[in-house]
Amino acid sequence: MADSIRVLHVDDEPNIGDLTADFLERVDPRFEVETVTSAEAGLERLRSADAEVDCVVSDYEMPGRDGIEFLEAVRETHPDLPFILFTGKGSEEVASDAISAGVSDYLQKSPGTEQYELLANRIRNSVERARAQRERQRHLSAIETAREGISILDENEEFVYVNEAYADLYGYDPEEMVGEHWELIYRDEDIEWIEDDVLPMVYEEGSWQGKTVGLRADGSTFVESHSLSRTEQGDIVCTIRDVTEQQERERQLRRKTARLEALFEQSPDMIDVHDAEGTILDVNRRFCEEMGASKEELVGKKVWEVDTNLDPDTLKETIRGLDLDERLSVETEFRRVDGSTFPAEAHVRRLDIQGEDRFLVITRNISEHEEQKRAIERKNEQLEVFASTVSHDLRNPLATAQGYVELARETGDDAYFEQVERSLDRMERIIGDVLWLAREGKDIGSTDRIDLAKAIEDAWEVIGGPSHRTSLEIGELGWIEADEDRLRQLLENVLVNAIEHGGETVRVEPLADGFAIEDDGPGIAVADASRVFDRGYSTADEGTGIGLAVVREIADAHGWSVDIAEWDGGARFEYTGVAGTDPR
Repeated sequence: MADSIRVLHVDDEPNIGDLTADFLERVDPRFEVETVTSAEAGLERLRSADAEVDCVVSDYEMPGRDGIEFLEAVRETHPDLPFILFTGKGSEEVASDAISAGVSDYLQKSPGTEQYELLANRIRNSVERARAQRERQRHLSAIETAREGISILDENEEFVYVNEAYADLYGYDPEEMVGEHWELIYRDEDIEWIEDDVLPMVYEEGSWQGKTVGLRADGSTFVESHSLSRTEQGDIVCTIRDVTEQQERERQLRRKTARLEALFEQSPDMIDVHDAEGTILDVNRRFCEEMGASKEELVGKKVWEVDTNLDPDTLKETIRGLDLDERLSVETEFRRVDGSTFPAEAHVRRLDIQGEDRFLVITRNISEHEEQKRAIERKNEQLEVFASTVSHDLRNPLATAQGYVELARETGDDAYFEQVERSLDRMERIIGDVLWLAREGKDIGSTDRIDLAKAIEDAWEVIGGPSHRTSLEIGELGWIEADEDRLRQLLENVLVNAIEHGGETVRVEPLADGFAIEDDGPGIAVADASRVFDRGYSTADEGTGIGLAVVREIADAHGWSVDIAEWDGGARFEYTGVAGTDPR
């Protein structure tokens, strides 16, 4: 049985041994008595591997070793095993020797059965004391080897026990702390709080837990997790752990968590977290703003209710092949709560959060990016058109100039150089036009008060107008505010266009807030009117298709309007909103 008491009885008289065993087992059923007839046999039994003995009962007078010698031999290997000397020979000398040898109890044999009742009591008491002592020793051993610091305060609140771990935390030896008051290890400013708040709770409630600041022998301090419990005997058991590093880790974790929460909420990108089933668990502020909904409206939705390119099967197939911490980037389309959509670039990462699969999705609305990409594509297309146009149109005047140079060399006629000069002027205008268009969106330079009629006459001379069969007629024009270089470029282009497409006369007339330039040529077809200002558009064989585009850009840069007006003659371009127009 669980609480059986195993007794080894040693007596050289077998009959007495058997009788004692019978009586003991009858007195208390817990007794299990094994009898041997000599001290040597008893020692042999104790040395056996299966020896489980709670108490030894031995006679004194035995052949070989007597009871005292047997006791001394037992104490060499079993110092704490209860040993009762049960003998018929009693004397003060024997009792003294037995006590000196470490006997647990001493009992003289007597006639009658009462002696077995008495022996049973002595055995029970000795075994219970030994067991209690072993239990206490186990507790002390556990306390001594514990990582936690453990101490015991008596009713005077002084240390009666301190384990190594406890003393080490405060920088003392255990012996230095025993007998000292607990105030030894606390700062002066904390003592009043412990006396007024902590200890009263221990005495009234039986326990207290919290954090205190321990004071080491060298004056340094540390944060300790502190547990106090009051025993039935009135002692206080103190358990502590140094949590300074833990406190610092917790502070760092709180700071890190706060930063992550701030990044999550303040991120310029949309962020959401969903589980393996596609249920949205959390979204940040930007996600709500882009989707036009509150967090409450979005949390709980399925991912495919937001991402138009997803469905349950697609999602599961995608995340099934995603390794832990692996990232996946996709371009997709998101649908807002109001039904509108926008292109999105999503970056998905699989995470393990407390053993659960979670998917962090960082998304960006790329509508602006897509528009920029389209704008770049348009510019690239335009550049290709410009490159093709310029490479073609520069060759013509260049070939012309080269031809006239050769003729001049062969004939010595300087008149050919005028043709060369015209070709070079044309190349310069083409290059100037391309440079202007290449810096589209640039502001014009500073403006000056310019005589418009004089500017038109100068431009006419530059393009070689007087050498053509076309004549120039200029009305009563005034002064205007304009960038002189850009105005010259505009006038040269529109006058060249008039010569190339016009008839016999080019006229410039004043308007209420601007001026008009017209020719009497074939005019502009209705179908072409909306395209004449487009880059690359030209109906002339040698046209670059950029001259009138430059005209429109320069007019816009000045804040003017340029329109093709209807009239009975050829083409008429009206410039309105011109600042400073003042007919003289």
